Amino acid sequence: MTFGQSLELFAGEYLGAAVLRFLAGTGRMRVSGYERYQALRAGSRGTILALWHRELFAGVYAFRSLSIRMIVSQHFDGELITRVIRHFGYSTARGSTTRGGVRALVELIKAVEVGEAVGFTPDGPRGPRCKAQMGVVYLAQRTGRPIVPLGCMPRDYWVLNSWDRFIVPKPRTRIGVVYGDPVIVPPDKASLEECRSRLEQALNAAMEQAEQLAREA
Repeated sequence: MTFGQSLELFAGEYLGAAVLRFLAGTGRMRVSGYERYQALRAGSRGTILALWHRELFAGVYAFRSLSIRMIVSQHFDGELITRVIRHFGYSTARGSTTRGGVRALVELIKAVEVGEAVGFTPDGPRGPRCKAQMGVVYLAQRTGRPIVPLGCMPRDYWVLNSWDRFIVPKPRTRIGVVYGDPVIVPPDKASLEECRSRLEQALNAAMEQAEQLAREA
């Protein structure tokens, strides 16, 4: 890593954390379905959480109390994300579908087995947008734990011109937070594609429910 990249990461880390804390932190959260997550965590059982990449900005703040280990890519932008989210209580496993993915998946299997909460943005790091990749489904199959689809949508927001149409909440807006119905992945490998498709549907539903919750009076 060059000196310029190190300086960019240092500035981006602290500026990113401050901007996230200001924009998402001034929002008014409205939460639905948290009791489902609590039931799955009973007895400190490991859990798997999934959120679309475009909802990550507000999501980092909304789910900061859950002590999540996130899978984050080994690319430069992944390093920046890692540095920013650690300010909000997250730890990371580094890897993606293109680099380091097997090692990260093994690390997450071990984390779930010892009772940790682990998190995925299943369409990251490069898309296609809102199309789930298989990593989170494999993890659920290997550990026997369900996937909790999350939604986190502000009422008022900016949309960036990025591959995922990344959402940045405006200050003091209402933010809908949804814990959806768990997606169960059976041990039968023949059902993996069906489960991946159901996860996509569940994540889209959670995103839509979160946006509706944010817009309700």
